[in-house]
Amino acid sequence: MCDRLVMLARIDHRRWVSCCEHGTTHLAWDNVSVRIPLQKLVAISPSLQECAQVARRFRIAGSGEVCVVYDQYDLYQVWLCGVGLCLSPDEFTLFCRLIQEAGEHPTACASSNQASDAAPTTSDPDAPIRTTYHLFSLN
Repeated sequence: MCDRLVMLARIDHRRWVSCCEHGTTHLAWDNVSVRIPLQKLVAISPSLQECAQVARRFRIAGSGEVCVVYDQYDLYQVWLCGVGLCLSPDEFTLFCRLIQEAGEHPTACASSNQASDAAPTTSDPDAPIRTTYHLFSLN
């Protein structure tokens, strides 16, 4: 059980990112709560920013643990570590800002410095990009 939380970034009482004493990031967005290792959060932040730029033009982008799909209804599907959120463009902008702010927090930066001393982590290049398009047939 987590007893001590450090708030890394916060939009309101339903949307925030914190870190516990175990080195786990707690990402809350409305009714969804996702736990991510702090080192992954630091890597997710720039990946999300990069994917956001690419998805606006090419409709889909993936990098590491992040996949962003800009669908035919002009909604963003954001996939982080296998969990998906469907966001309006305004919500997507807020979400990107929240993750960026959390990634820039001194606690996250300290974790990033410790992780850079360890062995580098790489994602599987053959892993499919996770989207709803892989879950359902168009027929």
